[in-house]
Amino acid sequence: MSAEIVRAQDPSRGTSRASKRLAELNSTARSSQADEFARAFGQWAGGGIPQQTLIEIAQEVDPLIADGIDARQIADGIKRWHASDRLYPSQIPTFVAKAARRPDGAQTKATQRAADTLTIADQLIAEFTQEIA
Repeated sequence: MSAEIVRAQDPSRGTSRASKRLAELNSTARSSQADEFARAFGQWAGGGIPQQTLIEIAQEVDPLIADGIDARQIADGIKRWHASDRLYPSQIPTFVAKAARRPDGAQTKATQRAADTLTIADQLIAEFTQEIA
C-alpha cells in the first residue's frame, strides 16, 4: 500500500476532502418530492425565483413530507409564506402549521384578498395569452 492511501485511511489524520464534500452534500440533500414542491411553487409564483431559494424551500419541505403532513397543507403553508412579508424559507414550517389550524379552510381577510388578486391575475394572463395566440 502506498503512503498516500495509508494516510487517507488513517482516521487519526482527520477527514479527507472527499469525506468533507460528501458531508456537505448530505447536509443539503432532499427528496425528489421536496424538489417537486419547490419547482411547482416556482411555477405557481410565476418564475423568477432564485435557484438557491428553491433549494432552501425544498430543504424546509422535506422534513414536513417525511412527517406525513398532507401535501395540500404544505402547499397552502408555502403560499401563505410567499404572501407574507417573511423572507426566509426557514419560516415555512410555521406557516404550514398555521395552515393546519384554519378550520374548514377558513381564510383571513388578507388571505382572501390575496387569493382574489391571484385569481384576477390568472384570468388576465389567460385573456392576454388568448389574444396573443
